[in-house]
Amino acid sequence: MMPPALDVRHAGMTAALRRLAYEVASPGFARAPMIEALMIALLVDFVRLNEPDRTARSRGNGSLAPWQLRRIDEALNDFEGTAPTVSDLATLAGVSARHLLRGFRSSRGTSVLAHITRVRLDRACTMLATTQLPVKLVAARCGFTSVGGFSAAFRREMEIGPKDFRTRERN
Repeated sequence: MMPPALDVRHAGMTAALRRLAYEVASPGFARAPMIEALMIALLVDFVRLNEPDRTARSRGNGSLAPWQLRRIDEALNDFEGTAPTVSDLATLAGVSARHLLRGFRSSRGTSVLAHITRVRLDRACTMLATTQLPVKLVAARCGFTSVGGFSAAFRREMEIGPKDFRTRERN
């Protein structure tokens, strides 16, 4: 597990931060130019990750830009409790809810709602396999309002109930 200061989701930035930490902790030949080069690389990666993709607009195919998809994925991976709604995700991506629904399907080949459900169930699988939390608490942390709804969605997607899944994953 990475220290909180290095909790970055971009592999290139993570590698550069680790290398920068090493250079600072273990000074060697050409330390200053190496640190400067790593800082420039980090800055370029940061700008690339946060700059809206202008080519997506020029294509005119209705797809969402990579930065919009990245923001949506980050919001879905970071929530605790109630999952973000389509309206929340549209606001985050800077588009209307209708455009989000069309653009997401064009970009990913699936609906936003199916993607939200998939992310929630993936999180539930991880929690069931790695924690001792009761199923009711796992359901709540994954944004489900009832254990019954969670169990039905889980069984529909995974073809096994949450308790049986937990048992299978632990054996």
